[in-house]
Amino acid sequence: MDSYVFSDVTNDIEDPTFVKSWRSLLSQSASAQKIYQSPEFFAFLKADLHSARDRLVCFSVKERATGNLVGVIPMRSIDLTLDIPVTSSFKIPIRLPAFELLGSDPLMPRTAQIVGEFFGHLRKTFFPTPVLSMQALKGSSGLFQILKKMEQSSPLLKMSVIHGFRDCHVTELPRTYAEYQAKFSSKKRYNLNRQIRLLKESIPGLRLTRIQDPSDVPALLRALDKFVPGAGDPRRMPDSSYEELARRGLLLCYVLEDDNQAYGLIKGNRYGDVYHVSYIKHDAAYHHLSVGTSILHMAIEDLVEALQIARVDFGYGNPTYQYESSNHVEQRGRVVLSSRRMMVQAVLSAHEAHRRLVDYGKRWVGAR
Repeated sequence: MDSYVFSDVTNDIEDPTFVKSWRSLLSQSASAQKIYQSPEFFAFLKADLHSARDRLVCFSVKERATGNLVGVIPMRSIDLTLDIPVTSSFKIPIRLPAFELLGSDPLMPRTAQIVGEFFGHLRKTFFPTPVLSMQALKGSSGLFQILKKMEQSSPLLKMSVIHGFRDCHVTELPRTYAEYQAKFSSKKRYNLNRQIRLLKESIPGLRLTRIQDPSDVPALLRALDKFVPGAGDPRRMPDSSYEELARRGLLLCYVLEDDNQAYGLIKGNRYGDVYHVSYIKHDAAYHHLSVGTSILHMAIEDLVEALQIARVDFGYGNPTYQYESSNHVEQRGRVVLSSRRMMVQAVLSAHEAHRRLVDYGKRWVGAR
């Protein structure tokens, strides 16, 4: 008999007692994406569903012997995009129906037994799709090592890392902005402060507006209309979604503006003392004034001094506005666990073969 009991508690997320226990478990999580494991984010998704085919589910994990709650695992349905380029202008569009583990690293103990029982439960009683996705799992995580061993011992499972493990830049913030600036050389500090001063002198009335409450959202929408028009960015949510995030305390963005227009934008979300940056945009006409660098450091001053944020997570890629003295790199990847069904494996294998070919080509060109 299994040692753990997994129950569908999707409809219990409004229960204060359950949510309190959920938050207690979350406070002990080492996941880089705790925000996506939170009851607030799950409630946001539930309130913000836009299609009847979207599905959300949340499992509780209890010890069978004691009945103690030891885990909460929120999940959602997604279309996993695996487009394969044929030419520079033509791609074979491939969409695999999948379920995504929110937060990537499930909020439960990291043991082979509980992980094996959980995935066994999904296969036997719930899982309607052969693909399970973890959007940003650390390569160093205990879960990844457990999944590797599961794959080696099971003829039914196949694990893939879509696009391979990639750099994610993170900045740990000290308690004061002065301590943050002390990480830089005196020349770098002087240049940063000078850039901000010259920018303010060039644009009278310039201010940094923090966006976190529903009443702040109109300023965010004006900036988004300028920098990220809806038709040009598939990541842009409906306008009402930003208000929903703000109501749940998850929205945190910055707009650099005067009374006439926006000059820069940082789009992001907050949970606890961690700030997740989605992207930074600025007006190209003012690039010579280092708007992008300035808005980031003005925001960091506010994050430290006013909001006591301890960590800024830039996610995948190499941010344009980075400094080796303040950033460190974590390796994360989209890890996909799937059945060994022929069709699914053909798609995943073709995508992986293309990725390896592209990587080889880049290394070959770089070596010449």
